[in-house]
Amino acid sequence: MGGEAVKRLLREHKVRCPVCGGELNEPTLFLTMFKTEIGATGGEVGYARPETAQAMFINYKWGFQHAREKLPFALAQCSKVMRNEISPRRGMVRLREFTIMELELFFDPREPSCPWFGEVSETPIKLHTEEMEAGGVKEPLETTVGEAVEDGLILTEWQGYFMGVSQRFITALGMPPEKQRFRAHLPDERAHYSAQTYDHEVFFETWGWIEVSGCAYRTDYDLNSHMEASGEDMTVLRDDGTRFIPHVVEPSYGLDRLFLSVLEATYERRKKRNVFHLPRELAPYQVAVFPLVTKDGLPEKAREVYDLLLDEGFWAVYDEAGSIGRRYARVDEIGVPLAVAVDYDTRDGDVLTIRDRDSWKQVSLSVTELPGALEAYFKREKDFLELGTLVVRD
Repeated sequence: MGGEAVKRLLREHKVRCPVCGGELNEPTLFLTMFKTEIGATGGEVGYARPETAQAMFINYKWGFQHAREKLPFALAQCSKVMRNEISPRRGMVRLREFTIMELELFFDPREPSCPWFGEVSETPIKLHTEEMEAGGVKEPLETTVGEAVEDGLILTEWQGYFMGVSQRFITALGMPPEKQRFRAHLPDERAHYSAQTYDHEVFFETWGWIEVSGCAYRTDYDLNSHMEASGEDMTVLRDDGTRFIPHVVEPSYGLDRLFLSVLEATYERRKKRNVFHLPRELAPYQVAVFPLVTKDGLPEKAREVYDLLLDEGFWAVYDEAGSIGRRYARVDEIGVPLAVAVDYDTRDGDVLTIRDRDSWKQVSLSVTELPGALEAYFKREKDFLELGTLVVRD
């Protein structure tokens, strides 16, 4: 409509701030891309990229050749992007510079089936469809990925597949399914290139529902636009002699928001302590090693155990500063799932104890059993209490 038309409508209808009732500023053209100057002396205008997708569309033909000119195939990229955010706020939720992970899946629209769709078709999801959004329906539709595709609520199997994978992925990061939902974009919110977009949102206790991912069905818009502008042929030849431009489904994640959601989902304040219940695959260290006291040869024995774990390939951290209680508190605070205590039984009989971060329970086992027990634990072949003999404290 243009700024003048918007300005006239605001004046005619006496539109004021819906919160405070005050007057609004005049409409201002605001560019959400970062504008800069290129070159040693400047003078040439450039823009920082707001997404990584277009680089993959430009490289599409090389990717297609690399895939031996067979569809479907995908290109993926993880990188920094910049947007001229109007109002940076909420920590890592609204940033001007952030990290994005995007994947472009190219497929023949005549053959839209996904060979791995059966792996996620039974995955339960909560949907807010376009119709529900337009009608102001508050409660989500609880269904499965397969049913949503069959009912036409999700347009393609590929889009349904990535939404099912996303549900499992975010759950694996520690966010429970009941705090996840998929919300469809309405036509006036949806990007110009998209036939359908679902945001994957998670619930933050502080800020409510926040988007951490989006899955868009971009059709052939991007490749078609690049072909028109460049004159480069982006079509693919079918076996029957017909040519077509591949369609694209794009799952996209904000890495900063994923990190924030992990912290949100796993933090606990317990007995004046900060505890992060990080999934064992994400913890910065797998195991901590402590001597019970810093005398009587226990630090030397603890160092032997620590070196053994490093040699076996575990991510281990060693600490002997302060009391053992303070050491437990420090590793709980950074989410280390297990802590090994080396005491006099270890020095005299090669028996040590492992403490669980989440339950604070302990089990005992021999030093020689330790690497195998930890390997089974981190492969999720054994639960904590299966690693040794439960230690009962008086």
